[in-house]
Amino acid sequence: MDRNLCNRGVPHKLFLNYLHNTCRMQYTKIGVFKPSYKKMSCGVPQGYVLVPLLFLIYTSGITQTPFHATLFADDINLHMSNPCFNVLQTSVNLELHNLTTG
Repeated sequence: MDRNLCNRGVPHKLFLNYLHNTCRMQYTKIGVFKPSYKKMSCGVPQGYVLVPLLFLIYTSGITQTPFHATLFADDINLHMSNPCFNVLQTSVNLELHNLTTG
């Protein structure tokens, strides 16, 4: 493999850090009770410059699926219907699998 393909400078480091080295912590304070911080391993951190770009990249192919997609500013809902529950369940599971495996 060409070594230049593995080293793309600042943009590469930015995406690498964002996708692999994100260590976010949060807690929920109720009244005077403040539990310890917990590590967040999912979700999108708000305020990051890359969030809108990554959302557009992620959702760009979703509208080409059998799902009806409702896009929001930073969220998406997928809908599918079928009068037969078993067919619906099989179809939804298959399409979600296809989305996650690309």
